[in-house]
Amino acid sequence: MNIAGLPDTALDGRLVTLSDALGPMCRNVEAKECCVMRVSVDREKCSGHARCGAVSEELFPLDEVGYSALHERDVPPSQRALVIEGVDACPEHALILEEDD
Repeated sequence: MNIAGLPDTALDGRLVTLSDALGPMCRNVEAKECCVMRVSVDREKCSGHARCGAVSEELFPLDEVGYSALHERDVPPSQRALVIEGVDACPEHALILEEDD
């Protein structure tokens, strides 16, 4: 299962990503009129793989041993594509991406 609660593969065998699950909103991540997106981390799930930090150390800060030091925050439209990439990179599904209307 992925972070969106969907199987990791679709019926046709292709990988299902978070952007697939969130649909058109994520396909147009630069849309200024889009709803508010928020990212946070479930520290109990984080195993310190640091794959999110490899996507962007600025957006996904890590502590001294490689665990996420992310504090819940809103995601500006200009950073949405990179945040989605970082969330998709987490093998433990510890990063949580939410949207508000």
